[in-house]
Amino acid sequence: MLSAVTVVIVLANGQRTLHGLVLTGRLADALTQGSLVRVQGVLSPDARSLAVSSARVLSAAALMQGSGSVEIEGYVTAVTSSSRFTLGTIEVDARNAVYAPSNLSLTVGAQVEVYGVLAAGLLNATKVEVESEHMLGQAEIKGRITDYVSQSNFVVYGQRCDASAASFSHGMASDLADWKGLVKVTGTQAGDVLKVSTLEFELEGS
Repeated sequence: MLSAVTVVIVLANGQRTLHGLVLTGRLADALTQGSLVRVQGVLSPDARSLAVSSARVLSAAALMQGSGSVEIEGYVTAVTSSSRFTLGTIEVDARNAVYAPSNLSLTVGAQVEVYGVLAAGLLNATKVEVESEHMLGQAEIKGRITDYVSQSNFVVYGQRCDASAASFSHGMASDLADWKGLVKVTGTQAGDVLKVSTLEFELEGS
């Protein structure tokens, strides 16, 4: 499951965390206390950890765009008032911000994208935009089909899949049972099952 975010990394009991998500893997182990990074990885089915597949350390200057503005995406970790909240260790003052949608009411755990000016650890926001609540559960996995039972019950790279409502490319649903090559599935997590929206049969040489 892929998730690309810009965050502040903190360490708790030796674990690297990203706005409450535990970061795992060799790349996560190399991240240091207080680093500002952009990470990408696979979100666990319970949305509590992220297996990091790529990480890029950023400086505050690396986020600067145009006339001193910054763009930070992450999870709300605390809401202290109707116009003030935090993203990890970054405090956000949104009193002058435009919200998208306009009736947005922030809660802890919401994924947002914030635009504004960052100074001395305070982000004075000009715009706060909520990310789709479905984004956290979106996945893209490539692997071989194992443990095939039916179109709605099979495994790809250790992930139980349900493709009963999927669209197929380079093949049909009837090919699933005997397919020996790779497939690429995309979909949305529902508990420990991936509800597949698209499934591509990978052809040799493609």
